[in-house]
Amino acid sequence: MTTGQIYENLPLSDRFPETRFFRLEAGEWDSQIRCKLTKKLLSAKPIYDAISYAWGETAGEGGPPVTETILINNFEFKTSVNLVSALRHFRKSSPGTLLWADAISHNQMNNNEMNIQVGRMREIYQRCQAVRIWLGKESEMVHPAAKKPTEGTDPLSVWSSGSSESYEESVQDKKKVKEYKQHFYNFYNLPTALQHSGTQDFRAGSFCLLHVLARGDHLNHRDSAFIQDLSSRDGIFEALAEMMKRTWWTRQWVIQETVLATVATVHFGRFIISWNMLKSALEAFQFHRRQSCCTAEYAKLRTSDLNTLHHFAQTVRDIDTWRTIWLDQPKAHIRLLPLLWQFRQRGAGRLQDKIYALLPLVKDWGSEKPLEVRYDWDVAHVYADLIRHLVDVHDSLLPLMGTTRKSELLAPLIPSWASDWSVHPDAYELARLERTLLYQACGRKVLESDYQAMSKFDTRPTVKFYLAAEQDRYQFLELRGKFQDTISKIGQAMPQDNDRAVRETFAEWSEIAFSGADPMTGYVNGTETKAGAYWRTLCMDTEHFGREADEDNLPLDKQEYQRTSPNYTTEYVDRIKTMHNAVDSDETSQGNSIDIAPLKQKAVTFGGRPNSLPRRMSAKFSKNEVDGIKKINDTIQSTTTDRRFYITEQGYMGLGPKEIKVGDQVAVLVGGHTPFILRRASEMTIDSEVGTKQCYTLVGDTYVHGIMDGEGFADVGDVEELEQMFLE
Repeated sequence: MTTGQIYENLPLSDRFPETRFFRLEAGEWDSQIRCKLTKKLLSAKPIYDAISYAWGETAGEGGPPVTETILINNFEFKTSVNLVSALRHFRKSSPGTLLWADAISHNQMNNNEMNIQVGRMREIYQRCQAVRIWLGKESEMVHPAAKKPTEGTDPLSVWSSGSSESYEESVQDKKKVKEYKQHFYNFYNLPTALQHSGTQDFRAGSFCLLHVLARGDHLNHRDSAFIQDLSSRDGIFEALAEMMKRTWWTRQWVIQETVLATVATVHFGRFIISWNMLKSALEAFQFHRRQSCCTAEYAKLRTSDLNTLHHFAQTVRDIDTWRTIWLDQPKAHIRLLPLLWQFRQRGAGRLQDKIYALLPLVKDWGSEKPLEVRYDWDVAHVYADLIRHLVDVHDSLLPLMGTTRKSELLAPLIPSWASDWSVHPDAYELARLERTLLYQACGRKVLESDYQAMSKFDTRPTVKFYLAAEQDRYQFLELRGKFQDTISKIGQAMPQDNDRAVRETFAEWSEIAFSGADPMTGYVNGTETKAGAYWRTLCMDTEHFGREADEDNLPLDKQEYQRTSPNYTTEYVDRIKTMHNAVDSDETSQGNSIDIAPLKQKAVTFGGRPNSLPRRMSAKFSKNEVDGIKKINDTIQSTTTDRRFYITEQGYMGLGPKEIKVGDQVAVLVGGHTPFILRRASEMTIDSEVGTKQCYTLVGDTYVHGIMDGEGFADVGDVEELEQMFLE
């Protein structure tokens, strides 16, 4: 029987919320997996667990997953070895449980069925008793004293899996930690010459470490003695790092699978823990890092160990933030675009799934209908249609923002204005995009004296999409706008981690900005100096204030940045001047003719990557001053990395994509919170009615100091006065 015939015997209704479930039949560890597949109405409230997993090992780079044959209703069925490994463990740990897994429950070869079933994923995961997160089986460790995994024979190590919002420690948890500590003492109290015959279960030690963190304990000799010994610490952190590198953590589908389920348990080989234990561990780690109680203990850790803890915290937080939103903000207006921005770097088996995997989380489609799942469309069609849909949802050009680079596969198929979601974003792109709503480049002042009182032209009537000739996907985009200026000089792209290169790049940028002239001369907008404009350009006229999430500032509403105050330039230069004089007393500046280029270099490089200040500087400043410098560096690092500084023919300063070229044009477009950079292309026939038009390619969004608040449209009375622009 073919795979299709298995599912044809259990057809699913298009009208009713129906899906397929299965039970694992009992068997020895190494015996073939057998399961009984049935179908049930979700409205009947079946009790089941859903499985969240990654496809796992592939046949060569970029190849299909390695498969293994199981039996479904006595017929052979091939599925990924990683899912089979999960089923083998679940057969041992919880035989007879009703289960759901997409690779088995959905006919992956039937696009029409997938279109419907993916639309039901929210209900499937919300209704499950628990989601079982399968990270994979244990692998052999590098540490010479590490216990070798013996799959199938080791007893299960089940940690408390309470369903409350916080980690619920059990008596068994305390017993596990006590036993591990005793084993640790017994092993490391032996002379080295006698340790060769013993081993350490460092994976168990890594879960004991998470337990210590989740309890809110300290990393000291009393609470966590097992990481005080260097060899033991190396093994435990190796185990934790290896667990956090599992493919599951980078997969797009796992976001909604973890967020929507009321209860989530993590399965890693023989270990079973609650998601809440991970959440509590990350929260406690962040708390103790901000306090002074564990400063000395964290100072003893190697950089690699600290990086492991930070990676653990960041990775878990990326997912748990949305779990918190789902729990604490049931009426939150969650839109698709912010999700796409945040999780763009994640992987998916099908390129369409970069989008479809996030749809179950979306609650707000504006005045539009939800996006349809269309596996019967090719990827280029899906990506272009998504932009059309999101422009209507947001009534703005927000969906055109972000990297415009295309993969080799899709570059010939996707227009410049449609994002290729398979391409990873630039460094800090998310932090930059999250500032977008602070600007209104396409706005018009309502009151001459008030830039906060803004109106704007309606976006929808000015945006038109045109199909490619003899094809069913969009190729041309018509917009209304105004060409503001042309790029005349550009600097090199700002590197990420090379301090020498960072210094050299800022030196080049400042040379371009001032060209040897006095930085205190007037800027092109007539309201400030070039020095002030340069500083505001580098930070995109924003400052970091990093509010913590609390009951008045829940994760979805949390703001990291705000527009700078009117006297921000003065404060900035004064702060850098103070730092400059404290570090290099022989380099003083007189009056207003301050040489800001070398000071800027010091500000960034002393800020560090990562964010720290040298002790010789920290000793000279109060904590508030040090924190202030760090916030400046946070801001400028996120605005400049992977971007280029440029000057226009009229003298405007800007930050744009690293792909910009001299001669590219800066345009203010109806619906654009920021200006955009366009590149002249060829003349092309749009359609039979519009005829042949000059077309442009979209290079990307840009910050241009002096036209971010409606100045570009100040003299425009009617949208018809604006130029028609066609993007290809």
